[in-house]
Order: sequence, then C-alpha cells, then structure tokens
Amino acid sequence: MKGEYKIFEWCWNNHLTFGWDDGKFWFEHSQAPRHTKSFRQECIEAVKAMRNSTDKQLLINLSGGVDSEMIARSMLEAGIDFEVQIWEFNNNLNDHDISYAHKFCDEYNIKRSIIKLDIEQFLQKEIFDICEKYPTPFFAMPLQQKIVELTPDKYYSIFGEGHLIFYICNPSKEIELYGMFYKFDDPNITKYKNIPFCFEMENATNVSRFMHSKNKVGCPRFFKYTPNLMHSYITHPRFKEWILLHKMLNDGESLSKLKKELYTNKKKTDRYLHKSFTSRPRKYMFYQEFPEMVDRIKYGGLEQVEDLKIETSKKLKQLYPLHSKGTRLVAFGYDELVNKLNYVNECMI
Repeated sequence: MKGEYKIFEWCWNNHLTFGWDDGKFWFEHSQAPRHTKSFRQECIEAVKAMRNSTDKQLLINLSGGVDSEMIARSMLEAGIDFEVQIWEFNNNLNDHDISYAHKFCDEYNIKRSIIKLDIEQFLQKEIFDICEKYPTPFFAMPLQQKIVELTPDKYYSIFGEGHLIFYICNPSKEIELYGMFYKFDDPNITKYKNIPFCFEMENATNVSRFMHSKNKVGCPRFFKYTPNLMHSYITHPRFKEWILLHKMLNDGESLSKLKKELYTNKKKTDRYLHKSFTSRPRKYMFYQEFPEMVDRIKYGGLEQVEDLKIETSKKLKQLYPLHSKGTRLVAFGYDELVNKLNYVNECMI
C-alpha cells in the first residue's frame, strides 16, 4: 500500500501496518493465520512467537500491574527465559504497585534491573521535548519512550500495552482518554453512531517509530502482537457481554436493571465489569483467565502528583489538539474488526 511506514518487526510478521497517503494517516489489520485458541493460550502462543523473532534477551517491563504480570506468567508457562525491568519513581511515588513486581520476582527467582525515574521532572520538562518530534496529547506514550531510551540495547523490551478499548459514539457527549475529555466530531467516528468502535490514533505508532529511530527492538503493544491474540481478546465471552451491555445501555435500557439481570451471583472480581461501562473491560477478563494472579488495586504513583499530571495533560491537549498532526485517527466498528481478524479457511468459502 502506498505510503507504508517500514519498521522493524514490532508485531508478529508485521500484521499491523500503517502509513500516510498525502498526509492522511491509515492503519490496517491482517487476518489471523489459523483458528483462535483461548485468550490465555493465545498469550502463550504470542510469547513463543516473540521468542522466535529475536536473538536478544527478552525483557518485561514489570510495573506491578496485572497486564505486565500476565505476560510474565505466560512466559513462565511457556518455559521461556526472561528478565524483568522495574521503574522506580522518585520519592517512592510508585512503591505500592512495584511492590507486587518485586514480590513476583522473589517468588519465581527472576532476575530484575531497576530504572530510576524522576517523574516530576519528566512531567515538567522532558515530556515536552519528546513531544516536539512525536506529537501526542497523552502523557503515557512519551513516558514509554523515556523507558525505551533508558533500556540497554541488549534487550528486547516488552510492554503490557495495546489494549483494545471500545466506545459508543454519541456526538453530544465527550469521551475520556487518559484522564482528559474529548468531543469527537471526526466523520471517521460519527459514522459509527450507536455502534461500538475502537480506533487507532496516529500517535499510537510513536513508540514503535521511536524504537526504530534508536535502533532498538521490542514489543511496545503486547496485546496486539498477533492477530489471533487480538481476536481472542475481543471475542472472549466476557468481552462480548460487555459489548452487548453497551449496546443495550445506548438503547436506553436501565443500568440498574441490566446489572441485576446480567451480574447476579457473579464472582467478586466481576466488580471490574461494573465500573467498565465507559472504560476498559479487561481487568475482570484477565483475572478470569489468570486466576492465580493476586487481586489488587491500581495505584501507579501519579496519583500523588495529580495536580502536576493534570497541568501537563492540559498543556499537551492545547499543543496537540485532536485532528492535528499526531492525533489523526482511523476507526473500526466492533463487528468490522472481528471480521478483519477472523481466520477464514479457503476450503470454507
């Protein structure tokens, strides 16, 4: 396709492609090469494929959250050797989360290294330096780029990112992204009115392109590493239940009535679904697939510098508003994406 941005193998067989045609950003998915297994098994298949893709030592950026721990558990189950990298913020700001990472390494005797990061200095200055070349109104991607920069070249660095997040488009309302609210009037999105959709934003490619520019390799978005993993994610029974719920809510159904009908007598970890009507339904799904993980509350450290985080986010939003360079996007309806990823055997046609 004209304008394709060539890059190292940032996902399996580069099944995700992107580029620019006359300044217009595009993003394409590829079909799964086989029938999809369970989500847990696809995580394991993904780390096996990752191991086969590089001669470098695999390194998981273990934050202490369930996303990165799930990757580590998949590695253990696959019998793959790996190391861990833990980020320590100044003034012990993220001690809560990384305590889980240290406990995990202690329990399984995993080699770890520590990256020291002054998160306040980063939010005050360094983030804006990074965004000059890689525009984004969201602070999460520049932070990931900073981690990449500090990671030794001998490693293949893996991040528990790349979640598939779906929304319902209501042009009269705003959508929350990384703590900031945006009103989407992009025709790429409004065409999905009342239809669950996700999108790929131009700046979501920043980390991959940054890695490429620094001659580093890795997996910046694990949950999109293979088409089968993506397919297992969005066709998981609990995920589909969440999509159905969104559709019903958008049709004017009573929230309390739906909770009573759909979630009576569910396990306690299902509380994640109850607060995921407008956010991310992944947590309850992950705990279901990996029940050996310790239930925890996310407390990543930025909560203690909330005022600074908000101030930085507002500045970034002003510098890089939606539809400007770095924030152009391509949207995909839920059924559309399922069909794009779905394996189709020629003998079945």
